[in-house]
Amino acid sequence: MRADTRKHGGILLGILAIAIAVAAAVSALTAGGDSGSASSTGDSSSMMHMDHGTNPPSVHSGAPGPGVVAPAFDVAKLTGPGRVRLADYAGRPVVLTFWASWCISCHTEFPRLRQLVDDHHGSDLAVIGITYRDIPSDSRAFAKQMHANFTLANGGEDDPVASAYGIRAIPQVYFIDRNGVIRQRVFGAPSPAAMRTAVAAISRR
Repeated sequence: MRADTRKHGGILLGILAIAIAVAAAVSALTAGGDSGSASSTGDSSSMMHMDHGTNPPSVHSGAPGPGVVAPAFDVAKLTGPGRVRLADYAGRPVVLTFWASWCISCHTEFPRLRQLVDDHHGSDLAVIGITYRDIPSDSRAFAKQMHANFTLANGGEDDPVASAYGIRAIPQVYFIDRNGVIRQRVFGAPSPAAMRTAVAAISRR
């Protein structure tokens, strides 16, 4: 009996040793597979990044900055019928500002924008002003008082365009080049000299 017990014990120990060895081998193979997958994912990510080439990135949330494709918009004109769509200005340099009748700095900005339009009369420069958190009638009264001579649009309820551009304070001006890419973002009312420099940069062909 004792001999048989020892014999069976030896067999069980042998089986256990084999099972441990097999488990270790499986574990090693699994780890190697995971490592290979991670490396492959990294390579795929790099390839996806390279696929963008020289095309500028776009933005889905937050505030877009230089080098980013300007978010599209389609809003009603502030005065009269019609819509204001960024797509309609494709191939043209665009100065886009967000403003309101209650904005103190906009009293400084509007005359500068008006002068900018006068200085570029006959060119394809587009200047667009979209209201931000304002009452349309107040916006229209302000624009009339300031003799605005550029395209004005109503930001609309909940200001969807302002949200797309990450607007939190105004005035805020975006300088968009002929390819629809933002080249500069300015907080506050840019000086006339700063405007001229920024417009020259986005107007290059």
